[in-house]
Amino acid sequence: MQVSSHTELLSRIRSLQKQQSSATDNKLDDLYVLERWLSSCGQDIELPYPVSFALSEKPDVVLHSGDRTISIEVTKFLAKQRARATKIANHMGVGHSPSRFEFDSPNLTNKQIEGMVGDIPFDPSSWRETRSPLRMYAEKILGIVTAKAKKVIQEATCKCSYNILVIEDHHHLANYDRSILARRLRLPAPNVCTPEIYCFDEVWFSSAQTSQSHCDAPIVWKHS
Repeated sequence: MQVSSHTELLSRIRSLQKQQSSATDNKLDDLYVLERWLSSCGQDIELPYPVSFALSEKPDVVLHSGDRTISIEVTKFLAKQRARATKIANHMGVGHSPSRFEFDSPNLTNKQIEGMVGDIPFDPSSWRETRSPLRMYAEKILGIVTAKAKKVIQEATCKCSYNILVIEDHHHLANYDRSILARRLRLPAPNVCTPEIYCFDEVWFSSAQTSQSHCDAPIVWKHS
């Protein structure tokens, strides 16, 4: 389907969300990430309208405009164990500290997580030394870019002339922390730009929150 404006593209995505809500092939999460990115960062996103819009697998979305083919790959920046802990805590109706279930946290069963959420104040014996969160996040973002570049550029089912990666931040980093990440990560970085892994033309690190807040400023890396 061809769309002629940003508003029309958002309308098309919301229509697809309704269709996907009852489908067995679940692209719904991708569509919600895409919608939030377009809604919160729309004024800074440059797409060559009119474009034809289609869902895909490798990449998630393909846009065609004249002789240009643009890929958009979306993903969430969220520690899986942190997501599990949030789901369990919500189900139990208790609070929890998400930082206990970070990317580098020990593997835990659901039963162990149930015993930890709501445990505030924590028993000091359960504390553990952690690495610098921002250093860890920087490494994780580079890892995501590398893995997604392999999927979307090397192994793509549709080869595109321009490639965009959207990483949605579910850790809700404040703008100060985002500015530090932006300085630490100068994409394309040497360990991402190798002969085997080709860089994205744009990498966005955007908040999962679409409302204006203290943690809503996106980080954007673009090829110069």
